[in-house]
Amino acid sequence: MQSVNKTKNDNFRSDIYCQNISSTGIFKTVDSVRLSGNNIKKDKEKDLTVLFYMNGEYKDIGKMISNSLFPIENSGSNKDVNIVAQVSDVPETADNGNIIYDVKRYEITAEQNDINNTDKLRSSIIAQLNPEKSIARKEVLQDFIQWGIKNFPSKHYMLVFMGHGGAWKGALDIKSSDICDALITGINNSNKETGRNDSIDVEIFNSCLMGNLENLFELKDTSKYTLASEDIAMANAFGTWGDILKKVKNDIKETGGFDPEKFSIDLIEYYKNRQAEENIFRTFALYDNSKIEKITDTLEEFIDILNSENISVSVFLETVEKSYNFRDTEKEFAGDYNYKTNLRDLSSICQNVLKENWCNEKIRTKIKNILQAIDDAIIIQERNGEYSDDKQSGISINCPVNAGIIECDMDEYILSAENFVKKTKWENILITEKEKTPYDLRNEFKQLEGSKLSLVYKKRLRLQKSISFSTKLIGTFEDKKNDIGKMLLNETDPVKINELKNKIMMISKHQLLEKNRIMTAEKEILLLEDYINTRASKLEEIFPKLDMTSKKQPTGSFN
Repeated sequence: MQSVNKTKNDNFRSDIYCQNISSTGIFKTVDSVRLSGNNIKKDKEKDLTVLFYMNGEYKDIGKMISNSLFPIENSGSNKDVNIVAQVSDVPETADNGNIIYDVKRYEITAEQNDINNTDKLRSSIIAQLNPEKSIARKEVLQDFIQWGIKNFPSKHYMLVFMGHGGAWKGALDIKSSDICDALITGINNSNKETGRNDSIDVEIFNSCLMGNLENLFELKDTSKYTLASEDIAMANAFGTWGDILKKVKNDIKETGGFDPEKFSIDLIEYYKNRQAEENIFRTFALYDNSKIEKITDTLEEFIDILNSENISVSVFLETVEKSYNFRDTEKEFAGDYNYKTNLRDLSSICQNVLKENWCNEKIRTKIKNILQAIDDAIIIQERNGEYSDDKQSGISINCPVNAGIIECDMDEYILSAENFVKKTKWENILITEKEKTPYDLRNEFKQLEGSKLSLVYKKRLRLQKSISFSTKLIGTFEDKKNDIGKMLLNETDPVKINELKNKIMMISKHQLLEKNRIMTAEKEILLLEDYINTRASKLEEIFPKLDMTSKKQPTGSFN
């Protein structure tokens, strides 16, 4: 990578940027790189700027994320809409062990690419970022937001996140509280420089599990609307944006302007219609961010009334345990101890509370207030009936009922859901009840890395799928060999006979390669099984002893 000669500039960020790139996409040395990006600033205000933030650093979905730029480019910017993107590819590892990141910034121009041709983007690469910086860094996100809003003035802004989501853990490997700080700081810095009063209208997560109360609360001040799923989002969502952007541009042309709420409702309907053809989102909801805080207010009031009515935490957690969680949809991917199993649908918790004998009129009133607040905050929701049910309201909350899980996750929870934790007493409930369980058992559970066993389960599943794929491939190769064998029986030309025999030999080599892959995978699975059985058996012994519900624990107060 070529060096960069830098001129003095207060806005230069050598820690983020490496160099600018020419419009042809070829690397070149430049005199300076500025945070503000004045060299590409657009003077004319458009109706809409769409900012794509695309973490392609994942080995499983990274290529699908980066390839989604091609359908986006097939739509491209026009006189009404700016489209810009920051996208990363799967990083490489240098000989010295250092990770080399590949993060690029694009202005997406309208180019008619073959959607199946993923060899070359024609859009301008604005900058190549510092190879030491991952896209999953708070300061990198902040810089992109500040740069995009400042340099692409418009009446409206839309931000689209692509990558894995983790509910209260955040999205794209960035904590929810860090996403909040990055967006607000980036917007404010841009406004200070431009003198405008820009803001993000719509924030969209093409990610799993982001319809989570902790996350929504952290991000409530970053945009007017949020679109997200409280359940699983499939990777084929990434490739839908070419069609979506074309419709946006047509709507602006026909109506004379971008309507954020109408667009968001139309997007829900778009995915609802697509579900007939393919599974994209198990649920997908549009949230009015101005009404999210009302949910936390009513939740706090509910906790207070439980305390004043002397309803113990353990009794309440027993009700929580009956409520809808995401164990069934995630178990095949993550095993028994994954944090997702502790995400509960908030409305489902409320509905189960209403059925309890201890739910008196005061408690009932507070529960109904929560349900009303949820209903007010969700403008519209789409459910894929094949994979979800009416127990899913659209908003989840983290509520483990086992002290071992809390011991593993609570420090991270407090950091990631920082503002939610300050606002509510939710984490105090969990911590207070956790302390009633034996410390030695909690510590042993943590040392056994109960929550991290999910990674081992995932690897085992990938290996099992690899074996299945190789087995099918071997069968396909065998069919080809049989077909060639039949051709040999009828062939008399010595040259062609030799060619056909060589083909059979080549296919046999491919079969042997796949058989070796199966043997290697089976050996790895045996090692994983030993790891799982050794740890899981001990965890299965400890796990019930750390149950915090009234079935296992003495009554305790909410204080």
